[in-house]
Amino acid sequence: MRQITFAFPDTSDEDAEIIIPYITDTEIIEMFNRRDERALSEIQRRYGNYCEEVALNVLKNREDAELCLNDMLLRLWERIPPESPENLAGFAATTIKQIALNRYTTDRREKRGGSETDVILEELSEVVPSSYDVEKTFEKKELAELLNSFAGSLTPKKRNIFVLRYWYRMSVKDISERLAVSQSNILVTLMRIRKKLADKLKRSGMI
Repeated sequence: MRQITFAFPDTSDEDAEIIIPYITDTEIIEMFNRRDERALSEIQRRYGNYCEEVALNVLKNREDAELCLNDMLLRLWERIPPESPENLAGFAATTIKQIALNRYTTDRREKRGGSETDVILEELSEVVPSSYDVEKTFEKKELAELLNSFAGSLTPKKRNIFVLRYWYRMSVKDISERLAVSQSNILVTLMRIRKKLADKLKRSGMI
């Protein structure tokens, strides 16, 4: 790990100095491999603005681009490992561009108006086998009842995150600020909740 040192003009008898660690792409990928959630923060710190601009070029909407950035972080967490990209910036940019293109073609009917069930169906499609047609598999009324039961089985912290995201359509950023929890923590928690929900649906025979 290299370090970048910044020296500032004298403000006292001693020079003020700040040392900022420089983490390489290889080290970030190693964090992913260790399932170290700091990898998400490092990706966002280094490539967040760049990737958001990629999405913005597709969507022409800053809010949608920010949502794509959150989705990209989660997608990277799911894909690394097993993948180990040689060009992390290019890998992240390609990932968010595909997410933005998908949102451009499918999200217009749900944007700012979709129900929590529609959101769950869309996001759950990322964790169930691709052979399933999620939207056709569920009767939405039955799914809503199961979601209520599922939410009640979660710990208070996870239930708050789950409800704020899927009932109130709050962004990851807003949930993070409201609960004073990092965005990377929110993203990973949502991923784990969805996997737990998918397991429950499989056990119930719904998928």
